[in-house]
Amino acid sequence: MTHSPMRPARRRLLRAACLVFLPAVGAHTVASAHPEPRTLSSASEPAPRITPLALAGLFPASLGAWTLDQLYEPDRHAGVPVPFTAVHAVYKQGPHRAQITVTASAPADTAAGARHVYREARSAEGEALVVITLSNGLAFAATSRSLDLIALEALLRQLDLRRAEALRR
Repeated sequence: MTHSPMRPARRRLLRAACLVFLPAVGAHTVASAHPEPRTLSSASEPAPRITPLALAGLFPASLGAWTLDQLYEPDRHAGVPVPFTAVHAVYKQGPHRAQITVTASAPADTAAGARHVYREARSAEGEALVVITLSNGLAFAATSRSLDLIALEALLRQLDLRRAEALRR
C-alpha cells in the first residue's frame, strides 16, 4: 500500500493538535502542553478566533468509547477559493466509524447559544447525517454508514459545543 505524501500545512496542523490535545505518555508530560484552563468570557481577553488549529482543538483524543483515528484539514486546490475553514476528524469504536467535519461560515441570525439540528437518513447511500449548527457559524456534520441518527447525534453532543460557540470570526 502506498501513501501519498502529507502536505506541510496538514502535517503542521496534526503535529500541533497532537502536542496540545493528545494525552502525554508516561512520565514525559510537558507542563506547557497543558496550560491552565482560562475563562473565555473574560472582558480583558477576547475569545479565540476560528482557525484550523482552533477547530482541531475541538476534537479530543476520545469521545466516550470512541477514539480519534484521523484529524486533518481538507486539501485546497490552487485557483479554487474555499469560502470557509474546515477540519475533518474520524472516530472509531470497534467496527464503527464516524466522520465529523466542522466548517466555519457566516454566523446564523439566531440568539447566542441557539443551535439548529438537521437529521437525514440517506437510504440510497446507507448513510446517516446529523448537522448541528451554532449561532457563530460553526457547523458540525457527522456521517456514518453503521450508526443510526440517534447514536450519531449523541456522538456529536459529546464534543465541547460551548467551547466551539465561544470562538469568534
